[in-house]
Parts: sequence; structure tokens; C-alpha cells
Amino acid sequence: MTLPPAPGAGAEASLPSRRRRLLVLGLTTLVYFFYLLDRNAIIVTQELFKAEFGLSDTQVGLATGILYGVAYACVGIPVGWLIQRTHRVRLLTLLVAVWSGVTVLCGLATQFWHLAIARVLVGAAESGGAPVSLSILHPLFGKEKRATVSSLFFAGAGLGVIVSFMAGGYIAANYGWRTVFFLYGAPGLVLAVAILLLVPEPPRVAIDPAERSGIFHDALLLLRDARLRPIYVGSVLFSTVNAGIGAWLVSFLIRVHGFTLTQAGAAVALGLGVFGTVGSLALAAVADKAEARRRGGLLFVIGLCAIANGVAGLAAALVPSAVVALVALSLWGITAIAYSGPSNAAIGEIAPPRLTGVGFSLFAVLCNLIGSGLGPLAVGRLSDHFLPTLGSDSLRPAMAAIAVLQLATAAAYFTAMRRWRRSVETR
Repeated sequence: MTLPPAPGAGAEASLPSRRRRLLVLGLTTLVYFFYLLDRNAIIVTQELFKAEFGLSDTQVGLATGILYGVAYACVGIPVGWLIQRTHRVRLLTLLVAVWSGVTVLCGLATQFWHLAIARVLVGAAESGGAPVSLSILHPLFGKEKRATVSSLFFAGAGLGVIVSFMAGGYIAANYGWRTVFFLYGAPGLVLAVAILLLVPEPPRVAIDPAERSGIFHDALLLLRDARLRPIYVGSVLFSTVNAGIGAWLVSFLIRVHGFTLTQAGAAVALGLGVFGTVGSLALAAVADKAEARRRGGLLFVIGLCAIANGVAGLAAALVPSAVVALVALSLWGITAIAYSGPSNAAIGEIAPPRLTGVGFSLFAVLCNLIGSGLGPLAVGRLSDHFLPTLGSDSLRPAMAAIAVLQLATAAAYFTAMRRWRRSVETR
């Protein structure tokens, strides 16, 4: 099944001024910055609370992965359905305020289950951050720039990684892991107020009463589209590798290569944060140019990124030298978040306007429930499996095994490219 093509964008004259649109882009990018900042707080501090609470790697994987992912999934699709039915700016304000406030509460945890419950609430609120932001952004820019604009938005992730690991490692080592949650959560409350006061509500797409349907009906309609389905599959696989390796990088550098917490945080900030941000923006520009040449070109670029990411991930996990591992980590970081912007740009182009909110939410939900939910847990479980025989090296084969999934990721994106291209050429 293939959904009908989406109609063109609204008239340029109805758009806010260029300065106002750039302000909205800046504020929504900050939303994703604080999303990653608050989300990574538990990763950068996991070795410390693991020791305090006496946890296994599997339990840590539950807290950083599946519990967060399940909560994200349960709330994410309803939020996506609400996007075209409620005031988006107020909805985004509420979500940012909730996840920022609960991040502060994580610092008050005195038992593991306190922290776990708080992360469930963070996951539920964060499920709407990217979809609602994208639904505000996309109507403001022409489709020829949407891969770049989406990637600029997702570049907030790279900036969040830089600050979360660079500053978080130092803060946790010198002032305790709870201080990280306090300092990371509080500024988001200020951002929520700025969004409410400064971001205009974009025009709403009118929904024909005959086309009104339920939440899950809309989600299934998107998954049945032969062009969209492999995009979602590829995104889930890419996020599984990204989250599975990314969640354990600090622990990997500490256990395997003897880094201190501060050194490991700085190394991840450089490899995934700096190189990830630069790589995401550069590859988005390449994807836009490839798309301008021929339909589906942006998906082809992401397929190549998946292959490069898998090779770099294998190298980072298996090489004995710490210096070579850091180089491989930097190469891995260049492509680690490159899939998000172009994937959402493709979803925004293929899905009908009335379903774009659900389409963006479905991307976020699947990537977080399956990718971010199972990725860290799978690596933690494999690490526990290899622990009796490999000791501190148990993370090596666990991370290498998940990196191999990028071959399937590339195949999914190449399939999506062919199907989208065929549907356009047929019309």
C-alpha cells in the first residue's frame, strides 16, 4: 500500500519573517539540546550510581534503556495524534517543563527504583519533544531545505552530547552524580517559558471530517506504506546501534582503556558531540544535494552512512590501542546522528499533511522504544554474558556485535530509496 502524495507547501506570503523563523529554529534546537542533555545525565553518571546502588550491567541497561523506551512509546503516539488537534506551542512548553522538572527530581533518588520511576516520567515527556518541534518547524521552510533544517534541529543533539559528557564527567567526579541532574534539569524550565512567549503557533492543516480516524489507525496507515516502512526499519536499526554503543562509551573507556570519568566524558564529547554535530550538518547538505538530483537521494546518503558507521563502531570496539579507538570513535561519531534529519525530511515529504505529526512521533517512538530501549539493554546483557571469561574486556564483543546491525540498516534505506523513486517515476 502507498499513501497518496502530499500536497505542496502553503503560500510563502503566509510565513513569518525570516528573522522570526530563525528564532523558532534556534529555540527548537535548544529543545533538542536540553532533551539530549537531560537524557544523557543518566549515562554519564551510571558508573557512580551503579556502584552506590550495587547494580549489574543488565539493571543499568534497564534504567538507561527499556524503562525509558516503554514510557516514551506509551505517550509518544498519542502526542503525535494531538499535534494536529491542539495548540502545539503550549504542548511543547508543557513537555519541556515536565521533563526538565523530573530530571531535577532524579538527583533526589535514594534507591534504584526512585531513579527508575523518574526516568519513566522523563521518557514519557520527552516523547513529544522532537515531533512537536518538527511540526512547528516544517511549515516554516520550503521542502528543498527541510533535510538541512531538520538536521540543524537535530544538531542540538550533538551540542547536548558535548556539554552533557564534557561537563557531566567533571561535575560528577568532583561534586557527585546527583549534582549533574540538578544542573541539567533546571535551565529547561527557563526554556519552556521562552517557547511560550516567543514561538508563534504555525498554521494548522485542515482535517476533512471524512478523514478523521483514531490514533493507531493513523499509525498503521503509515506503516503500511511501502515507501515509509523501510525508512522506519532503517531508523530503528540505526538508533539501536547508536544507543547501544553510545550508552556504554563512557564505561567502555573507563573499563577497557583505563580512562578517568572526566577523561572519558571529554573523549565522548569530542567524538560523538563535536564530530557528530559537524558530520550531521555536512551530511545533511550532501543529502539535500543528492535529493535535488534525484528523488530518494537523501536516503541513499544515509545508507552509505550506516555502512561507514558500522565499520567505525567495529574498529572502536576491537582495536587494542586507546589512541586508535578514539580515532575510530570520532569517525563513528560523524555518522552517528546523521540519519535523523534526512529520515524525518523524507517522512514529512511522503506522509500526507494530516499524518505528519503521527509520522514524526512514530519515528521517535520506534527509535526510542526499540532502538534506545533495547540497544543499551542488549549491550549490557551481552557484557554480563562475556564477563566471566573476558573480565573488563566484556564490553568489546558486546559493542562489536551490535555494530554489525548497520549492514541491515543500509539495506533498509536502499530499499526505501528504490520504492520512493519508483513511485515518483510511475506517477
